[in-house]
Amino acid sequence: MIEKPYYTIGEVSALCGLSTKTLRYYDSIHLVVPQQRNSETNYRYYTKEQLLTIFNIKNLQRFGFSLKEIGDAIASGNPRLIEEAIEKKMEHIQQQMEQLQALSVEGSCFLNRLKNGVSILDSIQEQSLQHGQVTLESIPEVNLFYNRQLMKNYKNSDVNLDRWCDILDTANRRNLTISGSVFVTYGGDNPLDKFLLKDNTVEFAVQVQEFGDESEFRKFSCPLALTATHVGPYNTILNTYINMLNWTTANNYEICGNCTEEFILSPFDITNDNCHVTRVLMPVKKIEP
Repeated sequence: MIEKPYYTIGEVSALCGLSTKTLRYYDSIHLVVPQQRNSETNYRYYTKEQLLTIFNIKNLQRFGFSLKEIGDAIASGNPRLIEEAIEKKMEHIQQQMEQLQALSVEGSCFLNRLKNGVSILDSIQEQSLQHGQVTLESIPEVNLFYNRQLMKNYKNSDVNLDRWCDILDTANRRNLTISGSVFVTYGGDNPLDKFLLKDNTVEFAVQVQEFGDESEFRKFSCPLALTATHVGPYNTILNTYINMLNWTTANNYEICGNCTEEFILSPFDITNDNCHVTRVLMPVKKIEP
């Protein structure tokens, strides 16, 4: 292309990939004021140097700089100031990337949990899985971020929303990467105590990727657990516990640890309580004859 002393606004628009409206706006805020203007027609004319300035503006905009920041950088003409600004912006971009990566992990885990819950609901509807069906299995190790406290006259006919919200909010404030379900573990030797208005140590936890101080983080696993999936309103989960306890008696097993509930589809995921899916885990061992 043959260089010209001046370029019309239409030519600048085509060369720089900006609309004429944008170029007029740059003129109005004194970011790029045309070198010449026809007093009769008000046509704008730009120099080659101004074209380069517009390319610089477009480049800095790609990094998220505001027009005010760009104007200050161009006016200074100091490359060191631009270097410092780019360094700060790259730090911000890196933080955004880390946040997006963590959000991607959480989103994938949430999606997997939803797929698992929907699969369970479909299996029950197709009758390939019985409601409350009891299974012996090994629970693989995961990291839990938890809060444990004594609750007076506890009865878990309803999910304790305050504790639930608190553990999730705290995990988010700590920038932890949530990678699975909410788990609720109950103290005491008798799994039915939590239905009987007795004092109970209740732990609310959420699965996370990170691991830290053992006063807030712990490993959760079980070499042998009796599990059953409860589908439907949480206030009917007692029936699932009774079914599991009857199974242990009939098959010569005994409970050897605290019972845990994993909320696969919870009230925080879907409001229809008929679609809530809760897995009950009881650590057990075989009674030797």
